Amino acid sequence: GNAVVSATIAINNSVPTASAVTIIDNNGGSAVVGDSLSGSYSYADIDNDAEGVSTFRWLRDGAAITGATTTSYTLVAADSGTSITFEVTPVAATGASPGSAVVSAGVTIENSAPVATAVSISDDNGGSPVVGDNLTGSYIYSDVDNDAEGATTFRWLRDGAPITGAATASYTLVVDDSGASISFEVTPLAGTGVSPGVAVVSGAINVINSPPVATAVSISDDNGGSPVVGDNLTAAYTYSDVDNDAEGVSGYRWLRDGTAITGATSTTYTLVAADSGASIIFEVTPVATTGVATGAPVASAGISVINSAPTVSGVSITDDNGGAAVVGDSLTGNYTYADIDGDVEGVSTFRWLRDGV
Repeated sequence: GNAVVSATIAINNSVPTASAVTIIDNNGGSAVVGDSLSGSYSYADIDNDAEGVSTFRWLRDGAAITGATTTSYTLVAADSGTSITFEVTPVAATGASPGSAVVSAGVTIENSAPVATAVSISDDNGGSPVVGDNLTGSYIYSDVDNDAEGATTFRWLRDGAPITGAATASYTLVVDDSGASISFEVTPLAGTGVSPGVAVVSGAINVINSPPVATAVSISDDNGGSPVVGDNLTAAYTYSDVDNDAEGVSGYRWLRDGTAITGATSTTYTLVAADSGASIIFEVTPVATTGVATGAPVASAGISVINSAPTVSGVSITDDNGGAAVVGDSLTGNYTYADIDGDVEGVSTFRWLRDGV
C-alpha cells in the first residue's frame, strides 16, 4: 500500500544544567576571614551544547555579595559568623540558555581569635637594663574579624617563670631580677567573638648586675677645730649596691694636693708636716663581694691643713758671772724653738722685763 507520513514535531533544545555545586576552602580547616574559597560545579547539556559564559555569585546569608562574581572569593571581616554560598547559573554557547541557578550548601564562617604581634620590651631609662630601671612592654593587636580589643592580659617572666604581681604593660626591675632574663607576655583578648588569642612572649633581655656605689664621702677631724699637723682624721662614706651585693674589701687612699700619700690606705690618717698648707682628700673605691665587684672611685671634698705658729719651750736665764745675780752681771736668755710644720726659725723677738714690765 501507500506510505503514510505522520505530522512533523519540533525537538526543542534543552537548557544546560549545573550540578555538584560545592565550596572548597583552599586554606583547609575551618573557614575563617582571610581564607580563599573556590566554587566548584559540573556543567551538563543533554544537547551537547558547549558551555558558554556561565555566571556566578557568592552570597552572604542569602544576599549577593557586591563584586563577588567569579569562581573564587576571599573571606572578609563582614563574612565572620555568616553562611556563605556559591551560586552557578549555567550558560550554553549555543541552544537554549541559561539554565536554572543552583546554589551550594552553605559554609559557616568561624570567628577567629585575636592576635598579638611585634611583642617587645623597651627600657625607659635607656642603656643596659639594670635594677631600678622601668621597662615598658609593647605589641600590636589585630583581629581579622575586626573585633575590637578587650581586656588583653599581660605577664612579666623572670627566667621563664611568672613574676608575682607583674601583670601590667610596665615593670620596674627589682633586686631579684639582677642577672636574670626578663620577658614580656601578651594574651590578646577581643571585646566580642572568639577570645582569647594565643599568648605571645617577647624576646628576653638580660638584666646587668650593677657595680657598687660610694656616696656621702667625707672627712672629720677627731681633734676638732681647724685641721693642723698632728690631728687625727677619720673618713666616712655610705656603701650601696642596687643588687644587694654585700661590701667586700673596698679600697682607700688619702691624697695630698691630688697626689696619693704613700702608705695612707685606711679610713684614718694623722696629719704630718708635709701636709701643712695642703689640701687633703679621702678617696674610696667601693668593692662588692659578688656581682660586678668594683665601683667607681669617689673622693671627698678637700680640707685645707692650717699652718701652725711656732712654739718655744725651756725658756730660762743663765747668769754668766755665776753665783747670785748682782748688778753688773751678764745674763743670757735660753729657749728651745719648735714648729710642727717644720718651718725653720726666722727672726724671733725678745724682751727683758723688770718686775713684769
